[in-house]
Amino acid sequence: MASVLDKKVVKDDRKFLGFIIFLIIVNIWFFTAPSRRMTQIGLLCNSIKYKQAQLSNDNSLQEYMYHRNNAAYLVKLNNKRRTLHAIKEMDMAINTVPEYVSPEVVQGLYKDRAYIKLFAGDKKGALDDLLLSGNLDINDNMKAAALLIDRQAYSLARKHCMNIINENNAAIAGYVCLSRVYEQAGKLNSARKIYDYAIETKKPANPKLYAERALFRHRTNDFKGYDEDVAIAKKLSSSVNLEISMMEDAINPKEINLVLQ
Repeated sequence: MASVLDKKVVKDDRKFLGFIIFLIIVNIWFFTAPSRRMTQIGLLCNSIKYKQAQLSNDNSLQEYMYHRNNAAYLVKLNNKRRTLHAIKEMDMAINTVPEYVSPEVVQGLYKDRAYIKLFAGDKKGALDDLLLSGNLDINDNMKAAALLIDRQAYSLARKHCMNIINENNAAIAGYVCLSRVYEQAGKLNSARKIYDYAIETKKPANPKLYAERALFRHRTNDFKGYDEDVAIAKKLSSSVNLEISMMEDAINPKEINLVLQ
């Protein structure tokens, strides 16, 4: 008898949930900007999926993954309040990871939270999470180095720049990174030599390298050299970015896109 009643309660819960879902979708569709509708609906569907798993006692959908995907949807809305909510969702994701989950998965969660914190402007929190995440790729090492330079931790920042070069000595990011470390440490001659070496050894000539050296020359008041490098960079590529360095771009993301899992 109790089993029948339990099934009826679950059935009634599902009907009520379905009605609430219908009302929410109608509200989203008519009162949300078209560009955000699919994200809002995706956020809702993630919650529905998790609620259904709870009602069905289905453990295949882990609570930590529900929170992680909620965060991924929230940051797509590109709203400060939503981004702060996304950080809280990532906190929940990390706090609810089962013990049997692999360390690589946990490290991935820290990296996801680092990206969101960086997007929210929390540079200290982003750096702490990046360093906890491990297995940093070229872009991650660039971010870590830039954040460490902000804290005047030049020796540690240099290690991350060297990680880039050691991973791929053809990547200009490593030389841009290394030069910035020396520049911020006040060793301008060494910083200039790094750019000169990179430009002389990278064939064919890379327009972004000239653009980066131009920005360096502008920061050090070498305006003639700046004009020369800008001219070469434009000649090599009319679309090269001459306004923002790769270092600033690395820690000032305009958007963030976490892959749903």
